This record gives sequence, structure tokens and C-alpha cells, in this order.
Amino acid sequence: MQFKHVQTVLYWVILAVFFLGIVAYEWLPVGYRGSWLFVLALIIAGGFVRFSTAIFIGLAAFFSISIYFLFDLNSFNHIERQILLLFIVFFAPLFLSAVRYNLIASDKSQKSIKNFSTGYSNDVLPMNTWEHMMAELLKMLPFLTLKNYEVINIEIKNQQLISEMLGEDVWKNIQNKILDLLRQKTDGVIYNFANDDLTQIRSVIFRNNPSSENMPQFIHVLKSVESIELQIDYVLRDIPASIQEGNYVSAP
Repeated sequence: MQFKHVQTVLYWVILAVFFLGIVAYEWLPVGYRGSWLFVLALIIAGGFVRFSTAIFIGLAAFFSISIYFLFDLNSFNHIERQILLLFIVFFAPLFLSAVRYNLIASDKSQKSIKNFSTGYSNDVLPMNTWEHMMAELLKMLPFLTLKNYEVINIEIKNQQLISEMLGEDVWKNIQNKILDLLRQKTDGVIYNFANDDLTQIRSVIFRNNPSSENMPQFIHVLKSVESIELQIDYVLRDIPASIQEGNYVSAP
């Protein structure tokens, strides 16, 4: 759902409310029409503002009308009608504002899902391709002067807790942040493998002077991502002599 489509749906809802409001205006007695137009304006205004702003508008309308009733002695002749109006004006802006919020939230959620799907396809390799890809990568090593390569296993321990407590949208945003970090390959040659929900990541790094004390930059940034609990296992593997001599072996 694109943002223009969200706006179109919202405008159709506002137009429908306006149409029903005009019909109701014609059917109401003359003494009720002024209050009804005011309520209708508040309802429509809610469709253009955030929910917090709609609450403020409702409170402002509530207190404004309360003050008006205090100085209008004739209003006490219909006290039950005035109390009902005070109740209505507070909630009137909230309805379309809630519709607006849900439409925009749904649009953001769909964009996050789309971004994750695109990033996962372009920036990481499926975990089930690990053995085949490593066998192919190891075939290149005789053409290099490296003696070691690094394997970093990363596991997100609290994915289920994040999804249940903070919501799937928050977890999807975290997944997109992780993909952005994996995309920034500034330390040598890095191949990232991951499972479908990105809770298990395996990175293979080929670079000069590898060391557990000098991990790739994306690991340090990944540790700073809020809400996630990481388990990181670092392995420095020597390139077998058979590979250095040009003989190929299977992936470890």
C-alpha cells in the first residue's frame, strides 16, 4: 500500500462522513444544526492530524464549550443535551484520526516487509547454501596470500520476546537495521549467511591480519542496536596446507 493510496482511502472516508453529515443536517431540527456542524467539523478535522493532536483538539473543544455554557444561563434549560454535547466533542476528532493512524501504520509495516524481503535477497545468502558456497570460496584461496579466515556466528537470543512484547513491526524494523549493517562491508571480503528470520547469522571474512581483538566494524555496530541480545562466537580458521598447495577440500 503506497502512501498516495493511503491518502486516497482516507479522503474517501472523510468524504463519506461529510456526505452523511450533510444529510443529517437537513433532517435535524433547526435548534440542533449549529451543534451538529461543530461536531461534524471536529470529526473531519481528526482525519488530518495525528492522534495526540486529535486528543488536544478534543480537550480544547471540551473546555471551550464548558466555558461557553457557564456564561450562557439559558443553556441550563437543557442540561442533559449540553452534557451529551460535551461528551461528544471530546471524542469526535479521535475516530478519523485513529483511522488515519492505522492506515499509515499499515503502510509503514508493508514497506518494512518489502525492504526486508529485498535486502534479504540482495545482501545475505541463505544458511542452507553454507556448505556449497564455502566449498566454492575455498577454491579461490590458492590464488590469495591469506593464511587464515574468520567465521563469526551471531545468534539473536530474544527475538520471540521482542515480537511478543514490542510487536512484529518493531522486530521487522530491527531486521532492516541489521541488514543495513550487513550491507556495509568495509573490512575485507565478507560473505553473510542467515536463516529466514535473521536470528542466526554466519559471516565469513577474508582480510589481512585477522584477530578476535579486532573484529569487523559491523560487529561493533551490531552490538549497539537497541533491544537485541546477541551471542557471538568467533572462530579463526587456518587455511589447510592442502588448499595452499592448490588441492581443494570440502568446507569445514
